[in-house]
Amino acid sequence: LGFSVPINLAKLVINQLKENGKVQRGYIGLTPADLTPEMRQVMGLENVRGAIVQTVQQRFGSTTSPAARAGFQIGDIITSFDGEDIKDKDDLYITAAYTPPGKLVTVKVLRNGEPKDLRVTLADREGLFNSDLVLPQAIPVETDSSMGIEVKGINSRDRQAISDFSGETLD
Repeated sequence: LGFSVPINLAKLVINQLKENGKVQRGYIGLTPADLTPEMRQVMGLENVRGAIVQTVQQRFGSTTSPAARAGFQIGDIITSFDGEDIKDKDDLYITAAYTPPGKLVTVKVLRNGEPKDLRVTLADREGLFNSDLVLPQAIPVETDSSMGIEVKGINSRDRQAISDFSGETLD
């Protein structure tokens, strides 16, 4: 079993470790999906490549997410990020992750077929895991250990914490 790491990624990681003592990744706060040929055909955008915004995270810890602040909307098609063409969702993830947190970038989108420039300041992805969000603790319940799972009810505090994090309302 072998692993290979692209040289650009290795250089980036080494430089960040030297400068910051840790690896930092840029974070936008949205969920992209691939823009399929069928989607492009229905939208009349056969020659467009990019990633379509599926969800926009509303909260990032105790503040508004970078994507929400920048005005991203569900259905926006991201075609360029900081001057780099975006081919698909993976391309967007990689390009954003390689961008230093705190950098203000221009993102070109198509919204309802019209070009639009959005400016977003990337957050540090580490903040997603070190945020003010407190995940609820499991309530002890009788479990069948042979299944390897634990189930608990969800109270209003838990529901609010999850909604604040995901931007989705849980009913």
